[in-house]
Amino acid sequence: MRLKIIWKAKNKFKLLVINVIVLLCMLLFLEAILQLLKPYNLYKRTSPGQIQDKTFNNHQIKVSWMKLDSTVGWICADSSNLQFSSLYYNQFKVKYKINKQGYRSNFDFNKDYFHFRKKIMLLGESFLFGVYLDYSNTLVGQLELLTPKVQYLNFGIPGYGIDQMFMTFRKYYEQINPDIIVLIYIDDDIPRILESYRFVEGLNKPSYKINSEGFEYRNSTDYNFTITLLHHSYIMNKFYEKYLDYLAVSFTKKMIKQIKIESKKEVLIVRWPRKEMLIWRKIDWYYDLSEFCNNNGIHYVNLADYFSDLPVDRIQSFYLAHDGHPSECGNKFVAGLLNKEINKIINK
Repeated sequence: MRLKIIWKAKNKFKLLVINVIVLLCMLLFLEAILQLLKPYNLYKRTSPGQIQDKTFNNHQIKVSWMKLDSTVGWICADSSNLQFSSLYYNQFKVKYKINKQGYRSNFDFNKDYFHFRKKIMLLGESFLFGVYLDYSNTLVGQLELLTPKVQYLNFGIPGYGIDQMFMTFRKYYEQINPDIIVLIYIDDDIPRILESYRFVEGLNKPSYKINSEGFEYRNSTDYNFTITLLHHSYIMNKFYEKYLDYLAVSFTKKMIKQIKIESKKEVLIVRWPRKEMLIWRKIDWYYDLSEFCNNNGIHYVNLADYFSDLPVDRIQSFYLAHDGHPSECGNKFVAGLLNKEINKIINK
């Protein structure tokens, strides 16, 4: 009886081994076919120093609006004649007032200017910065009209990811000592957290990795055999992308929680949907942070909740006609919503 059990176990094991070998052969055959066909571009995560800066040493890439910053990657150049790449907008009509710290503001971020008012630190990227718009038509310009007794500090810089917003918070928080911190993100800002190189601007930027104590900078190319395989295998690459998507969301949550812990102040997170997501009715739940924020005592506003039920033509009016950035109308609408939320927080 015992021999019979052993014999059956051996047969099952052999069958399992044969099935595994057959599966591996099929996968290798499929991988070989995909390598020949090359049906899509493989995702390769950029590492520090892997790609040389091109913005300031390559005549083919011209980005006139930025200057290097060792702490956060880049900030705005000291000029009102900033130009952003657009085929549709005459940008010479827009004068961007840039303060001494490199941010779009009518005043410098120093203690001498701060009066006895509530100070709100806004972290974000081009949606907050207000590309192609006069200052009065930006989100901050509209908020200032609604609540002149509140001082808004716009730290939005085009191209930023959540990581650079977090770096900006750490760089300026003690100096500013705001009453409320508002972080405004679009979904694209979350995967940006993984990269050490920004292809649009052709520039390296600092990036983090998680350690047991929190965060540390990635200092060198972190390639190994496994990463190389994931970067070159068509089959494995899709799983790799999904894993990194999960990692980016995890990074984001840790950084937002750290902002709450380090500031000990009220924090408001705002998700601003892209136009195409609203038009196509495809709001990705994966980048929604409402449950996380609710569990950690952080205020959260998903603007898609207010946009989604509106007519398509109204939604389109919230964005520039030939561009995905907010229009004057969109900023005015969002400013009204955020003003109510900020007043709730102030009057708690």
